[in-house]
Amino acid sequence: MNFWNYSPDIISDMRSNLKVKEGKKPGLNLILEILVFNLVFFSVELIYALLMIGIQYVMLLFNSDVRELFFDGNISKALDVGNDFLLSNPYLEPLFLVFQIVMTVMVVFFIKLIQKRKISTIGFVKKNALRNYGIGMVLGFVAFTLSVLICVISNSITLSKSDNFQLGVFIVYVIGWFFQGMCEEVMCRGYLLTSISRRYSVWVGVIVNSILFASLHLGNDGVGILPIINLTLFGIFASLLFIKTNNIWLVSAVHSVWNFVQGNFYGILVSGGDAGTTIFKTTLVPNRELINGGAFGLEGGLAVTISMVLGSAILLYLIYRDYKKKADI
Repeated sequence: MNFWNYSPDIISDMRSNLKVKEGKKPGLNLILEILVFNLVFFSVELIYALLMIGIQYVMLLFNSDVRELFFDGNISKALDVGNDFLLSNPYLEPLFLVFQIVMTVMVVFFIKLIQKRKISTIGFVKKNALRNYGIGMVLGFVAFTLSVLICVISNSITLSKSDNFQLGVFIVYVIGWFFQGMCEEVMCRGYLLTSISRRYSVWVGVIVNSILFASLHLGNDGVGILPIINLTLFGIFASLLFIKTNNIWLVSAVHSVWNFVQGNFYGILVSGGDAGTTIFKTTLVPNRELINGGAFGLEGGLAVTISMVLGSAILLYLIYRDYKKKADI
């Protein structure tokens, strides 16, 4: 066995439980696998979007001004007032994050009912789940804080106390990032990486899912070449972490805490999106966009590039060490 054909435990267990007809290869052709992924992604996104529209309409029903204008027949004015109401509501954005649990559930059902796979093949392993999630939280905080330190040392950002902190909104954001991070990890690592690895090398799964993960952010504000490179590197880092730990809990925690610390702790744009309520306020130093990421946030700068390359190199070494142990047995 060479390193290209290395199979981590979670992939080996999945392959051993696959029911494959004699003479046929497991899984789907790579192009077809990518097409199915896109179909699943856009389907769950559409259902999620319709759900969010419904929730916003329900919220408008509780606004007396909107109700009065609507029943008086002034529909245009009611829509304007309703739009202002929603945009000024600090709970709307974190609630959108919370409801991404719906997308996660739909993907899990697809894997179980259509692909006929066990939940454990996504990485939902019961053993040490809380412990792994806790380790992931610490790792996520350390990983992003390393990027912040690089920016501070290079005089690319300045930190100060935020004047925009609301405890209630902050708590909803904490819950929201928990579900948002898990949603993206279940979709890209738990589903796509493992689906590709049914037929191909796990490293093909790493590369393809990381590129597709980055492509999902192409519509974000401030996106450019370096942000896409960094998002691909984050996908590689998360994939290697998934392979090393053989569970989705730890990598989901890293992703969730990475976004939470970036947005609501340090007060930095999350992949081009506004952070909302924050503990600290981060000010970008002009003419340092190459390091601090500019309009996209730190994920668009070299500080994150350095931390992701370093983290991925360490994980790759640890995985190679695991491979050597297996090869020597």
